[in-house]
Amino acid sequence: MRARNRVLLGLLLLGLGAGPVACGRAAEPPPAEPAIPRTAPAEQAPSVAAPRPANPPRWIDPMRPHPSEARFPMAHVEEGPLTVTDAVTTPAAPAPPVRDLDAELRGHAGDVASCVPAAEIAALPPQVAIDLEATIVESGIVSRAAARSATLSPAAVACVRARIDAARFLAPVPGAPRTASTRIALDRQPAPPR
Repeated sequence: MRARNRVLLGLLLLGLGAGPVACGRAAEPPPAEPAIPRTAPAEQAPSVAAPRPANPPRWIDPMRPHPSEARFPMAHVEEGPLTVTDAVTTPAAPAPPVRDLDAELRGHAGDVASCVPAAEIAALPPQVAIDLEATIVESGIVSRAAARSATLSPAAVACVRARIDAARFLAPVPGAPRTASTRIALDRQPAPPR
């Protein structure tokens, strides 16, 4: 069948090509296109062969199942709904370090001993403690400050409280307003012997 179609097609084409000659007219050549002046090609950089990839793509055989299908075959509709047996978990981003506002409060209090007058130091017990508390808003400003001590004078406690009240914490303060509290202990050194 195919051979017969080819023979017929060949005869048809032969007949169409010889048609104008058989009618007494010679086939006219097609009109010539106007000549376009050609410019010299610009110098091109020598072509460099692209490097071959380390793992060239492989031919995929459509008759062969994909490796992922071999491990996880598709469920048929008549089998019921799909169930997930293996779950892929993505590691969570590391949590930002938790700020130690109590340590920052100790830093803002500075050297508590510098608030104690020299005349008062001799009368203090060997161990002195002062409790500090500050409420910090999101912008890092201290909205409330408190300082308490059973052994320090009111003037020394007010000096430390003023330092905390003027403190500015690094903004933003997460979870603000937050309260920071700490206790600073001082050990009085005995006077050197004379």
